[in-house]
Amino acid sequence: MKKIIFLAIILTACSVQKPCSINYGSVISGSNTQTVCINSAITPIIYVITGSTGAGVTGLPTGISGTYKTDTFTISGSPTTSGTFPFTVTTQGPCSPVSATGTITVQPLPTIQIKTQ
Repeated sequence: MKKIIFLAIILTACSVQKPCSINYGSVISGSNTQTVCINSAITPIIYVITGSTGAGVTGLPTGISGTYKTDTFTISGSPTTSGTFPFTVTTQGPCSPVSATGTITVQPLPTIQIKTQ
C-alpha cells in the first residue's frame, strides 16, 4: 500500500517597511547639547522615533537615563558626575539602526578654600 504525504509550506508575506528615523523635535522641550551643574536636572531631551520598536542610549553620565515609550525616547535626570558626556541614541527593531548624538556637559560645584599665608 502506498502512502501519500502532504507537505504544507506556509509563506509569510513580506512588506516594505517604512525606514527608521530619529527626529529631534525643536518644538519639544530640551536641547541635545546641554550644560548643567552637578546634581541639577537637565531639561528633558525628547526624540520622536518612527519605524522602530524601541531605542537605547549610550554615554550618559550617572544620574541621567533614557526611556522609550510609544514612539518617543526621553533622556532626563540629574547628573551626579562632572565631565563632558557625548551620547548616542540608536533605534532598535526590525530595520537598520539609525543614530542621533548629543553632548551633556556637567560642571562641578564651585569650591572655596581659606588661603593661608
